[in-house]
Amino acid sequence: MGSSNVYETMVSTMSDEDVLVMWHACVKEHKRRLEEKQTENKRFLKVGDRVKWGIHGRTGEITKVKRVKAYVRDDWGSCWDIRLSSLTKI
Repeated sequence: MGSSNVYETMVSTMSDEDVLVMWHACVKEHKRRLEEKQTENKRFLKVGDRVKWGIHGRTGEITKVKRVKAYVRDDWGSCWDIRLSSLTKI
């Protein structure tokens, strides 16, 4: 049994109130992790670094790092304005 099935079974047995409490806890944790990754990336990512992002694993080079986002030129020459928390250095 995969972990997805375990979660689905667990949630299906919870009350509506418990599901709502769990939902809020998950959203809060997700935001905390994004902020942590953004802070880490802000400190370590620099112009010229190679990065990847997105579900399709696009890759490119950082051309400018801003407070919350970075400009990235992908391998095909297109420019993207991407949240720092979405970037992974390669």
